Amino acid sequence: MNLRGARFLFPVLVISLLAAGACRRQSPPRPEEQGPLLSEEAWRAEGREAIEKGLSFLRSRDPDRDGRWARSAGITAVVLLAHFQSPREFSPGSNPGLWKGLTWLESLQHPNGAIYPEQEGNANYITSVSILAMVLSGDPRFADTVNRARDYLVDNQLTGDSVYAGGFGYQDKAKTKDKPYADIVNTEFAMEALHAAGLPADHPAWKRAVEYLERCQHNSEYNDAAWVSDVGEYRGGFVYHPRDSKAKMLRTAGGKEILLPYGSVTYAGIKSMIYAHLERDDPRVKAAVDWIKKHWTLSENPGFDVTRDPNLGRQGYFYYFVTFAKALHALGVDVIEDEDGVPHPWRREVVSRIVALQNPDGSWKNVWHDRWYESVEELATSYAVIALSFALMDA
Repeated sequence: MNLRGARFLFPVLVISLLAAGACRRQSPPRPEEQGPLLSEEAWRAEGREAIEKGLSFLRSRDPDRDGRWARSAGITAVVLLAHFQSPREFSPGSNPGLWKGLTWLESLQHPNGAIYPEQEGNANYITSVSILAMVLSGDPRFADTVNRARDYLVDNQLTGDSVYAGGFGYQDKAKTKDKPYADIVNTEFAMEALHAAGLPADHPAWKRAVEYLERCQHNSEYNDAAWVSDVGEYRGGFVYHPRDSKAKMLRTAGGKEILLPYGSVTYAGIKSMIYAHLERDDPRVKAAVDWIKKHWTLSENPGFDVTRDPNLGRQGYFYYFVTFAKALHALGVDVIEDEDGVPHPWRREVVSRIVALQNPDGSWKNVWHDRWYESVEELATSYAVIALSFALMDA
């Protein structure tokens, strides 16, 4: 396995519409919150500077240089990934704390290949992010650990007749065998890790994963679930898992209940389909790309009903940046047009938006909504650095 060569790499209430004319709305774009669009050389330099400040902040949060951030294996793995995904080259000699972190994660590997501490759980998530960090570190000493963790992920993929078959959940499936569960976030992290760890393209795990992704997408050609809608606002978008959307459910005037698609998981779906070796012109990929064109924004995680609380659109905001950048990078495009035909140089727009949100100390934090731990600076900062790093990569 070529460790350095793998660079392509990270949440039911019912809303009843009683009046036929009632509709959902999203908060409008907030261009005034985004910095000026600079020249190519200038915005790339600005992005690199923001990454450096972010990484310096993260290292300041490990004062003992023992490679354990927030005393959490999950957060540590994401922090390490942010470092190794960045444009900078890190070496064991000059940055021993990073390698101490990798070694700590390695020490948490179970006989079955999973990497996680029992008290923290989240076997799939921590294993997946640990694989990504170890692969990108370029250190061959972790090759066996990565291979064993990769085999674990393959074994941990759900199978059988459940709607969750083909997906991945937070926990070891052996602990949830009487109540199988998978969601698109854990699935996309696992698929990215399998991709980075070199799982062969013809491995059946990819086909099983695509079948799970189909059950999370609004596309009646591939998904016959009752909640699926081919109405333009929904078609192609993804939900959290086949029975839930963190953007909630809408009941139409005609009584149909629709799980609402939203941005971060739709981008996660796109990148996962690409990693699973679907072509860019595959109808499932094209439908998802059409959805993001209709909901193009960097001002919020689109798809949430913000009529009662405008900050709902900032749930998972930094994770949104990550999946946004990873998906569009995986698509191999530098410019994408929205539904009005307006071209968006997305790499420059991502850098401009994220840089505008950086704090003076180099950190980022979700100050609008603390859901999914994004009020934890180590996590939000790592997400921001990863998104910036993908935006600065060549197509």
